[in-house]
Amino acid sequence: MKRVLLAALSVALFCQPLWAGYGLSNVVKLGIKPVSAEPAAASPAETKPLEPTVKAPQPPTAPVAKPAVVKPASAPSKPQVNASKIKTAAKSPARPHTVQRAPRASRPAAAKPCAVAASGYPFAVHLSSWRDQAQAVQELERLGGRVPQIFITKIDLGPRGVWYRVDCGLAVNREVAEARRRIVMRSGLVDKGSFVGEAPYTVELAQVDGLEQAHARQAEFRSQEVFTYLIGMGGQRFRVACGAYSDAGSAQAVLNDLAALKIEAKLVRR
Repeated sequence: MKRVLLAALSVALFCQPLWAGYGLSNVVKLGIKPVSAEPAAASPAETKPLEPTVKAPQPPTAPVAKPAVVKPASAPSKPQVNASKIKTAAKSPARPHTVQRAPRASRPAAAKPCAVAASGYPFAVHLSSWRDQAQAVQELERLGGRVPQIFITKIDLGPRGVWYRVDCGLAVNREVAEARRRIVMRSGLVDKGSFVGEAPYTVELAQVDGLEQAHARQAEFRSQEVFTYLIGMGGQRFRVACGAYSDAGSAQAVLNDLAALKIEAKLVRR
């Protein structure tokens, strides 16, 4: 018996490091039942490695929380940049529209020269009026050479009859005509009856080149008792015109006279 016990003790002492190396789970797998006191010492060593396995999942929670904080911070930054770009893009097209409206203010300035060119000489100074043509011709000869651009206008005033006016001047507006009238009045050549009238029409008898030829045509018409004046057309070209009228009706009397004399004439703007 002593030998058997000694053998058992020697086996137990020899196998103790093996139990410690394999752990309690390995002893259970080998099915060694006689040794029951030794596994109790192996359990504390086994609990220590189990703690890191349970605590090991906790560290990942810290890095998981960090990306959750970074993502919301980056998300609003992108829409803020895009919103500012959209605002600047919306403002930039508005400026060209405001700039394009500026060139539309220059159009009325271009229309003024056209209006002046179309109006011609719509005003004249009426120096005197006569019922008899011979008296009008006498007044014309008295003032001739001292009042420039003087002529006779035979005008039909309807119920008031036909009159012969001694007129002068080619005025682009009323102010110019009034200045001409004051000069004539200060000269003492005309005492009363002078006024500025709007007369945008005249009867055109001819268009000629050169002042000498224009004077020759005037003398030809005067021999037929048609009293004319000249309107410059630029350069050396002139109109030979007769009278100054406010409308076509007031010029009808002289048009009838010219038709009787077989003189081609037409009513035009001065």
